[in-house]
Amino acid sequence: IDGPRGQISSLVFLADGKHIVCACKAEKTIQMWNIEDHGETEPLTNLNAAVNVIASSKDGKLIVTGDVDGKVVVWDTSLQKRCEAAERHGRMVTALDVSSHVTSGSNDGTVVVWKMGEPGFPLVQGPLMHHGSISVSSVKFSPAGSHIASASAHWGCSVKIWHTRTGDQIASIRIDSSPTHSLAWSSDGRRLFAGCSNGSISCFDT
Repeated sequence: IDGPRGQISSLVFLADGKHIVCACKAEKTIQMWNIEDHGETEPLTNLNAAVNVIASSKDGKLIVTGDVDGKVVVWDTSLQKRCEAAERHGRMVTALDVSSHVTSGSNDGTVVVWKMGEPGFPLVQGPLMHHGSISVSSVKFSPAGSHIASASAHWGCSVKIWHTRTGDQIASIRIDSSPTHSLAWSSDGRRLFAGCSNGSISCFDT
């Protein structure tokens, strides 16, 4: 697919398996493509800042974007229009995930959780402080959506697990070998995998 010109900062498949949505930083656009015939839709507009990360709802009807100005925006993929937006962070949004709730991480070290459809009212009062002012590299809901894991791509930082509804910190797992860039849960939610910059993957029994 010959997409927009410039850096593609994030990609996500929609639930139908036929469409992919990408964000182009240079053009400050979000583009949706049909992967079967490479047909493209009109770029989503109303972007005042470049999008850094994208996440999709499980049914693919909504996508959530995080931009370099700290704003999180929810979009309707069928109508291709903006549904809601909120200033979630003081600095760039660096991580996003969607379950029945939405969570975002920023390079100011904060993690925010809120209920979809209520952008002005965080589900958990906070925001949650991952590790001082160090950038959050990844946030991931557990398969049941009851917990959130967050990581930071800096030496000596811990992977943290939070309770989605209360914001209580359940665990803090220190990884001394290398900064953590990505997280993934097993399908049963009992294991958490962390991918590090030295090429290693660590597995934890949650």
